[in-house]
Amino acid sequence: MSRQLFKSLKQLKNLEPDPAFLPRSKKLIFANSPSTIFNLTTAWGGSLRFALTLGLAALVIYVAAIFSNPPAGGRLVEQTPPPDFNIELRKAKYFREVAPNVYIVVLENQEKNKVEEGNKN
Repeated sequence: MSRQLFKSLKQLKNLEPDPAFLPRSKKLIFANSPSTIFNLTTAWGGSLRFALTLGLAALVIYVAAIFSNPPAGGRLVEQTPPPDFNIELRKAKYFREVAPNVYIVVLENQEKNKVEEGNKN
């Protein structure tokens, strides 16, 4: 069987195409294959459609962000509470009243320490 197969292959190898059939063969091949121009327009069309879709999505997100968070303008000052200066004045008054008492206590402790050191020596 393999001998018959090799014999058939050798006969097929020696076959030459009919010159009259060549133009018809080319027409059939090119009629069934897509053209290069069609492929380029399809590729550019898809890319253009993708770019347009992406741009529109970015525009929608940008507009939505602006409408959800409008620029503050002068409203920012209105929204911030005024500083409470009473707290700072209360702290200053406290330190003014307490500082002399603390100073006196520190001096008394230093004098006691000096007296105790003198007694130890």
